[in-house]
Amino acid sequence: MLSGKTRFVLSTSGHIAAVIHPPGNPKSTYRIGDESCPTPEEWLRSAQRHKGTWWQDWAPWLAERAGEKAKAPVRLGNSRYTPLDPAPGTFVFKQSRG
Repeated sequence: MLSGKTRFVLSTSGHIAAVIHPPGNPKSTYRIGDESCPTPEEWLRSAQRHKGTWWQDWAPWLAERAGEKAKAPVRLGNSRYTPLDPAPGTFVFKQSRG
């Protein structure tokens, strides 16, 4: 899965926003560059900027390396692992103790 040319993709959003923004968000951008640059500054100068979310780059990259798609299960869980709560789960509503 990881053979071939190496590259680095950097999102311009924070670590959460970069994951949750869907394709089409006008604020989203990302950069793609060769991983072999000796410094971060050189990488940033040489990396190509793209509008949109990094998902648009990652999905085709992953599809080239993944196997056949599997059908989603009709029901969540199984006899050993029952689902706890409907998505997104209750933990996302709990406040962290900071």
